[in-house]
Amino acid sequence: MIFYTVFTVAIVAAYAYLILFNLQHWTSSKQALIQTNIEKSPFFSILIPVRNEAENITKCLDSILVNKDVDFINFEIIVINDNSTDQTPSILKSFISKGIKVLSLNKGVAKSHKKAALNLGLSKANGNYIIQLDGDVIVPQNYLSTIEQYVKKFSPDFLAAPIKISNSQTLLGNFQILDCAGMMMVTQAGIKSKQWYMANGANMVYKKSDYAYDESGKASGDDINNIQSVASNPESRIAFLKDINATVQTNAEKKWSTLYHQRIRWGTKNRGMKNPKMIIMMLIPFINALLILAHPILAILFFGKVAWVLLAIHLFIKSTVDYIYLKEATAFFKNEASMRFFFNSAVLHVVYISLIGLGSLFFKKYKWKGRIVE
Repeated sequence: MIFYTVFTVAIVAAYAYLILFNLQHWTSSKQALIQTNIEKSPFFSILIPVRNEAENITKCLDSILVNKDVDFINFEIIVINDNSTDQTPSILKSFISKGIKVLSLNKGVAKSHKKAALNLGLSKANGNYIIQLDGDVIVPQNYLSTIEQYVKKFSPDFLAAPIKISNSQTLLGNFQILDCAGMMMVTQAGIKSKQWYMANGANMVYKKSDYAYDESGKASGDDINNIQSVASNPESRIAFLKDINATVQTNAEKKWSTLYHQRIRWGTKNRGMKNPKMIIMMLIPFINALLILAHPILAILFFGKVAWVLLAIHLFIKSTVDYIYLKEATAFFKNEASMRFFFNSAVLHVVYISLIGLGSLFFKKYKWKGRIVE
């Protein structure tokens, strides 16, 4: 019983420290990089690898083209079609007349299809900076000028940028809003503190010369692997652009099953992780969630009242720090209304973290847009 009590206290303390650590870096106004103030505007290549995005790609491209009319910065748009089986190819053809380059990935070129699509896009890109987006995002007006101004001011080698989930009226949608907002804070805190490096391929910027390839010429990663490759050079300039004008928006998954498969796909990217601080950062919430689920079982089988008391204390501390944390995040992303779903989401999140963690460890294949991917 002593070990159980001490272990619970240690996990609760570690979790609370991690949340408050992230919160402190999120609210700090200190810049991660020293200003360089280059005068010449860089040329940007916007790469958008897509597969079966007929429902979203028009809105995505239109939102970028609005920026073109407003910002007048130097950029090109390259969309790489990854063997879509819906109406995506015909929709893309209609954008060629608007100056958008459309490339098509050959069938069977690689198991890592998105990486191969990015590889193809990079081979045709003229920009010295790459803006990488997903085909289901919408960029805000002034997005490109915000990116340009930051790049000119700080000359980053890699720039992670925020993502938000569109407002929703459902529990599933608001669960994703809160989860995404919290993950953005984790991403920002790791980069700013230089303790771990994460990014999301739906919205990031990097120098073309810094893109990571393996010896076979295949891209080694489109987000986490790429940023960690850049971070392996201690002289690299990496930042998180905490600006609502640099925040892209995407829709929530419509089914719990598709959300689960999406998160498993993301989670499997972390298997080869070598940064011990990042491993610890991911393990703490996972163990914390498993322990919460274990308390009732331990109460019934072994420890009785003590386990119920520990569960109550555990939930109180976790809920308190999570609420403060997500209140700050949703205020930035203008998703404050989602906090009314906080307590329902908090219960679901414990199960969600446990299932995603276990699935990421044991599943070697996952389903993605009609494909079984290893």
